[in-house]
Amino acid sequence: MTRTTTHRATALRARGLLTLLSIAGLVLASACGGSSTQHGSTTPEQASSGSEFDSIAARVRQGVSEWDEGSAIVLAFYKEATGEEIHVVFADPTAPLYREDLGFWVIQGIALDESDDVLGHLLLGLRDLRPGEYYGSDQSNEAFLAVLFTEGDWDGQDPDACWSVNPQSFVRFTLREGGAGLLRGDIQGKLTANDDSGYLSVSNGVIFIRR
Repeated sequence: MTRTTTHRATALRARGLLTLLSIAGLVLASACGGSSTQHGSTTPEQASSGSEFDSIAARVRQGVSEWDEGSAIVLAFYKEATGEEIHVVFADPTAPLYREDLGFWVIQGIALDESDDVLGHLLLGLRDLRPGEYYGSDQSNEAFLAVLFTEGDWDGQDPDACWSVNPQSFVRFTLREGGAGLLRGDIQGKLTANDDSGYLSVSNGVIFIRR
């Protein structure tokens, strides 16, 4: 049975602001490229990864549906070396920003623990916010996804930052209408670190966007 690392969380912050989201029991953790480093002292426990992920996603969807705008992303990272699945929730309380210089709709999220300590950062871009499939890699530029687990600030050039645009990496977003005024996207991918020292395998993921 898949092991899952869990952390209790009561709030998520993005871009330095506390959001209105307060969901008890969100699963937060961090690791990159098979690292066993964990934040907090919660002991990994046996759980059904599929049902737990679905439960987290349902609670996040409910929270975002009550916002005026913003996005929340749940990612499940699979660690092949240990058979462990790690769930991370990122939030951005602002509407997606269109960057004309990049040609992407950009979302930037932060994951916090119950003490408001930063666990990590996420940056994603989509060519469009209409339902459809968007694929990104070092050869395709319909989408991109990057994750950096650090207690410091976001730095896309950090050697440990994992990107879908690096060689042998990819991300796939499948967007559809999610009800309650939300746009929902399913996510899969492999994100390789800038220094090629490791990677994040995104076995499952979901994003909820309120524009």
